[in-house]
Amino acid sequence: MVVTAEVHREEPRSVRAEEPRPGPSCGANPSVRPVDTLQKDFLKREYRLTTASRLDIWTSNLGSECRAKGLPDVTDSSVDFEQVDPTIWFWVRDLINARIDEHYQGQLLGISEPQETFRRIIEIKRSEMNQSTAAARKRFADLKISKTEHLSAFFERFERAVRDLELLGEKVDGRAKCDQLLNSTWMSTLMVETE
Repeated sequence: MVVTAEVHREEPRSVRAEEPRPGPSCGANPSVRPVDTLQKDFLKREYRLTTASRLDIWTSNLGSECRAKGLPDVTDSSVDFEQVDPTIWFWVRDLINARIDEHYQGQLLGISEPQETFRRIIEIKRSEMNQSTAAARKRFADLKISKTEHLSAFFERFERAVRDLELLGEKVDGRAKCDQLLNSTWMSTLMVETE
């Protein structure tokens, strides 16, 4: 297997670094490089947030790309963008904008702060799912295989219910999945054995 990647590099431009603002997080994040050591180079990775894509995977890719480029990780709520150089601030915003489709870009017009943009994307995506955590939990708990349903179809419904919970920030551990899977299928198993 051969993996290739195209790299686009912009020529380094002279950028005037501003004096760091005083504050508790000034210089606190060693993974963020100073602006004069950065080049705006974007490894061409093919991922975009669309209405059909998963938010958790997009978020993971975005955070990884920020860290790989030495940019502040917008997915990390502990990063204080008030302490970030304005040039880097706009690069992070440009990166987010490059990784979402026009549907989301149109809803984010006028929002320029990277973390606010990220928070708004999460809100939009969750509202598109049109569900609350309580409703997703209930749907997961109420899963039952029907008498005529094929196991493969049921497993797809089961995985979708788990994924919906995880998209809403609710992590489902392996034990909970096993317990629910047993609860969802045990009546069907008993019926097969008694026939």
